[in-house]
Amino acid sequence: MHAKLSDWMEDFFNKNQGLVRFDAFMQEALYNPMHGYYSQAQRIFGRSGDFVTAPEISPLFAQTLASAIREPLKACAGHVWEFGAGRGRLAADLIKHLGDSLSCYHIVDVSGGLQAEQAIYLQAQGIDVATRVRWETTLPDTLKGVVIGNEVLDAMPVRLWRRLEQQCFERYVEERNGELHFSDQPADEALTARVNELHSRNGPWPQDYRSESGEQAEAFIATITERLEGLALMIDYGFGESEFFHPQRCTGTLVAHHRHQMSEELLERIGEQDLTAHVNFSAVYESLFASGGELLGYTSQAAFLLHHGLLDHAGQTAVTNMAEVQEKHALQMLVSPAEMGELFKVMVWCRKVQPDHWTLTKTLANIDRSRQL
Repeated sequence: MHAKLSDWMEDFFNKNQGLVRFDAFMQEALYNPMHGYYSQAQRIFGRSGDFVTAPEISPLFAQTLASAIREPLKACAGHVWEFGAGRGRLAADLIKHLGDSLSCYHIVDVSGGLQAEQAIYLQAQGIDVATRVRWETTLPDTLKGVVIGNEVLDAMPVRLWRRLEQQCFERYVEERNGELHFSDQPADEALTARVNELHSRNGPWPQDYRSESGEQAEAFIATITERLEGLALMIDYGFGESEFFHPQRCTGTLVAHHRHQMSEELLERIGEQDLTAHVNFSAVYESLFASGGELLGYTSQAAFLLHHGLLDHAGQTAVTNMAEVQEKHALQMLVSPAEMGELFKVMVWCRKVQPDHWTLTKTLANIDRSRQL
C-alpha cells in the first residue's frame, strides 16, 4: 500500500495530467525547492542522517585530494569549483589544506537549503566566507580551475527502461486515486535504439531486463567539459559499461536510502528519502571525450588515495591510541574493497591545459584502469 500523496506532489501530478516519466518524478522528489529531499539539508548527512560521504568519514580524504590537485590548481589561477558540496565538509577541509594556493572556492549547488547549511558550517570551521567562498547561481562561459564533484552524478535523475521479450519500454509514474504506481509505456525511438545498442554489446540479457539511462549526468559532464579550462575530477560509485549492464544485473541499480537503510520502495517517503543510481562511467567518458576532454585517469578510490599519499597523511595525524583506532577504522572505510575502496571510482580529465608535467598525471598513468571503460 502506497502512502497518501502530500499536497505538493499531488499538485505536481495534477499539472502533468497524472502521468510523468520517472526522471521527472525523481527531479521533483529530490530537488523541489520547498519540499524536495535535498531541501532538507539539516537531516541528510552524517551518522544521524541518511548516509555518510567520504569527506564526513575522515579529513584525510580532503587532505589527500588537496595534495593531488595542488599542482593543477596553480596552473588554473587557484580556482576550485565544487558541484554538489553537501553540507560543506569537503569545502572546509580543502580550503584549509590548500592554503595560499587557493584564490577562490566556488560552490555550485541547486539547493537553497544546502547553500545556507554550507555557509553556517564553513563559518563554524573558521572559514572567512566573505573572501574565500563564492556561491554560483549560474555557470560562467569558462570554468577556469579545478572542478570537483563527490557523489554528484549518482544523485542526478535517470530514465528507467525495460527490455521485455525484445521490446523496449520506459517506466513512468502514474497517480491514481491519490496513490502512485509504475506504468510501463513503449519507449521512444531514441531510447529504444540506445537500449538495443547496449544489448548488442553486453547481452544476451534475460528476457526481462531492467536498467537506467543517466542522460542528465551525461549532459552535465558535457556542459562542464565544454567550458573547462583546467582539470575535472569526479568521484562516485559505479562501473564501466560491461559491468553496469552485465546480464546478471537485471534489475538495474536505482535504490532509495533512508536512515542508512537501502530500499527498493522508490515511490515511498517522497521528499524524505534519497533516490540514487550507480554511475555508468563509460557513458561519462564518452560524453567528456565528445566535448573535447582528455582523460587522464580512471581508477578506484582506494588506488587514487593510496597513490596520492593517504597513508603518509595518516601517519602525520595520529596522536593518541583512541585517535589511532578511529583513524584506522576511517581508513578502512575509504580504501577497503568491502567498503568504498573498489565500488567508488575516480575519473580525472582536463581540457585546454598542458598536464604532462603534473605529478598527478604521472601517478594516474601508473594506475590507469581506463581499459575497463
